[in-house]
Amino acid sequence: MNGDMSSAELPKDWGTADVVVQGVVGPVGRYGNLGACRRVINVMKVLQISNKRGFSDK
Repeated sequence: MNGDMSSAELPKDWGTADVVVQGVVGPVGRYGNLGACRRVINVMKVLQISNKRGFSDK
């Protein structure tokens, strides 16, 4: 995935969020770690961010 996703980043070390983006889906291929992803997304705009849940083991 490409594009500016900084607005969706969580303030803690890691966690999850529901993110809606506008972008272009790339061609079918093998992407990511060990080719586990079939497509890439070129993000043009972050439309909505909700349900941010930061987790910490501290």
